[in-house]
Amino acid sequence: MKFGNGEDFNPRNGRWNFNNKPAKIERWAVVNFSARCDPRALVRDLTRIAEMKGLTVEAPFDVFDENPQFRRAPPMVRVEKMFEDVQSKLPGAPLFLLCLLPDRKNCDIYG
Repeated sequence: MKFGNGEDFNPRNGRWNFNNKPAKIERWAVVNFSARCDPRALVRDLTRIAEMKGLTVEAPFDVFDENPQFRRAPPMVRVEKMFEDVQSKLPGAPLFLLCLLPDRKNCDIYG
């Protein structure tokens, strides 16, 4: 990941802190494996809060909701189908992919 000034940054344990470090999030998308989540509201809130912290967040390319017919499929099938959907609809590879996972901690898709 790079900050707005081109400085490299490596998140630790899946966490990072961008407070007072201007950056821009662009060319990103959301994949939603959670039937209970409202990804559009989450994107709106994420964008608003990020901008309050000094991040510039472009609108995502798209929000990809999992096809309900695959929700009971094996985890690899679910991920592969989502990946195929993303590849077929995006103009290029996203720089950042936000994955929304199901609430259940024991869900197989957590890998």
